[in-house]
Amino acid sequence: LSHGCWLICYPLAGQVGAHIGQTAAFAALAAVSGLGTVLALWLWPASDPYSIGHSHDDLPADHPHLREAHGDGDEHSFVIDDLHPAWPGSN
Repeated sequence: LSHGCWLICYPLAGQVGAHIGQTAAFAALAAVSGLGTVLALWLWPASDPYSIGHSHDDLPADHPHLREAHGDGDEHSFVIDDLHPAWPGSN
């Protein structure tokens, strides 16, 4: 999604700045930014948990991730990374 923003905002800033002026380019990008903020506040789920319970059946029992992040249970702060390529239950 962030790459798509570059495809819109970079040419928008250049064209508006070149044809109308830098103040107008700033205003246009501020409007895009404001729209993105409003959409994020409206579309992001209010009950989005910070920690998500999940398991790693594919990792060996002595894997560092299981010792460090899962030391107290199956729940920890969740980010998409190499060990968590998708949200739990979305496969």
